[in-house]
Amino acid sequence: MTDTRPLALITGASAGIGYELARQFAEHGYDLVVNAEDERLESAARSLRETGAQVRPVRADLRTREGVERLLAAVEGLTVDVAALNAGVGQGGAFVDTDPADDQAVIDLNVTATVRLAKPLLRAMVARGAGRIAFTSSVASMMPGPFQPVYNASKSFVQSFAEALGEEVRDTGVTITSFMPGATETDFFRRAGMAHDTRMGASKKDDPAQVAEQAFTAIVKGERKSVTGSLKAKAMGAAGKVLPDGVKAAAHRRMAEPGTGKDAGPGSGAGPRAPPPRGGGRGARGRWNQGGGAPASRGARHAGSPSEQVFRRTVSAAGSADPDGRAGGRSHRRSWGCDPGRAAAGGRGRRSWSDRHWCGSVRRG
Repeated sequence: MTDTRPLALITGASAGIGYELARQFAEHGYDLVVNAEDERLESAARSLRETGAQVRPVRADLRTREGVERLLAAVEGLTVDVAALNAGVGQGGAFVDTDPADDQAVIDLNVTATVRLAKPLLRAMVARGAGRIAFTSSVASMMPGPFQPVYNASKSFVQSFAEALGEEVRDTGVTITSFMPGATETDFFRRAGMAHDTRMGASKKDDPAQVAEQAFTAIVKGERKSVTGSLKAKAMGAAGKVLPDGVKAAAHRRMAEPGTGKDAGPGSGAGPRAPPPRGGGRGARGRWNQGGGAPASRGARHAGSPSEQVFRRTVSAAGSADPDGRAGGRSHRRSWGCDPGRAAAGGRGRRSWSDRHWCGSVRRG
């Protein structure tokens, strides 16, 4: 490491968003300490050195206490100007079916390692009155995650943790940034067992270079949080602010449930899907997307993934919804792509706020 260039620490840097984020820092004059647990780290480091940066690779499994300590030992005595805590892993499938060890691995890396690394790094930055820490959160942090429950919960932790730290260090000269990508073309879905068997895994995804470029900008500007990636990701972030949890959970289920991947066209996002049958309700296994559910409105029958149908109708209303069920001059019936007038017997009379949550929630039929 040199005394003339600032230093950035990037975890999860062997590929994907982490590698592209490391490249952003290297191209903007930073030396690097890069971490990952897999053998690709060395080749990533060689590629990053081509930018003229000095790069120190530290291969360590951050799911373990020993791995965290190895990485911290590698930066001892160095001034870390920016730390991007990016390493993370997911796990797909129904919670009752997944291996508890895999669930714990998600917590160990996404939550425990993040806290263990952030503590000493942040203490050093606050002591000298300068520094930046970035956390890779996710738009998944804004919604319940059926068939990905531990991962979404872990990212909700990261998001809350980052925002809390940002407030704590507000007047210290240190900035905290969380950036929230959507589905991105990385190894994530393959490692989570979701690459081909889920609509989310089979759909078109964002470019990690685009995500990293936007994240880098947010970090150097000291922004508290930023949704990064395509317009679709930003739309999902905007919709996540106003949609009820029940609607978001139902949409996530239809993207993440095993067996939904066959409905997605290769490389083109999810394709057309027939509306659920009328008068259904939940099936024997409670599956909203298999043989049941309330009748869809005419606007909800257009082609496109369920999340696109919901989010497309909501983005224009983001930030302007009110408890009377109106957003931007339109009712939530149009914004959500469903008809609350059909949610209960008796027609289309004015419903309470909770009754309007019928679409994708337990208030059906």
